[in-house]
Amino acid sequence: MEAMGTRLGPDLTLNDVVSELDIAKPTFYRFFDGKSDLFWAIVDKVRDDLSARVPSAPALLLAPVAELTRMVLSEMVSYVDANPAVIRFVLRGQFSHRSDVDDRPQADVSKSAAKIVAMLQVWAPKTTVDMAKAEFHLYALLSACGGVCDWWLGSDVGAERTMPHAEFIDHLISLVTGSVSRFADDIGAVYDPDRLLAASFSSPNT
Repeated sequence: MEAMGTRLGPDLTLNDVVSELDIAKPTFYRFFDGKSDLFWAIVDKVRDDLSARVPSAPALLLAPVAELTRMVLSEMVSYVDANPAVIRFVLRGQFSHRSDVDDRPQADVSKSAAKIVAMLQVWAPKTTVDMAKAEFHLYALLSACGGVCDWWLGSDVGAERTMPHAEFIDHLISLVTGSVSRFADDIGAVYDPDRLLAASFSSPNT
């Protein structure tokens, strides 16, 4: 990942990887099943890096959702800005086998959607949440955020950002808040980002 950001860029090949590591391909395959396996290892590392930037548990409990949203998205944008080649690589699925059926993205979204539904059953017990709706809105939000981050980085390596850093964060906040609000409307819940996380969703007339 370090070499990707400084020398190789986002459009590297498997030959670039083994050359950078100074190993033979048979050695590479002792650690990874193939290009797709390496791709997901990089995705996991990016996700771990981003998770480490998420506010601590006390902050999640004590800060309004609007404030948490700004904190999380500010950290995310800073990471994207500092690692453009890696982010492009991940967003464009450089090593993923498009011809093969890879169910990991679907499984990851389904798992996250199930957690959202479980929380909403506690926060808004009178609201019935359809799993398909939760997955749809989560997919839409993740796709939108990924797409605009790719756009913000610019078309070429080393390109200037297409929008000032602070302005981009403001637009992302609007995107995320609007997406969550539409999800709440779709399931018949009330969403108030100015409340604490556990109280941000509620059933109507509660």
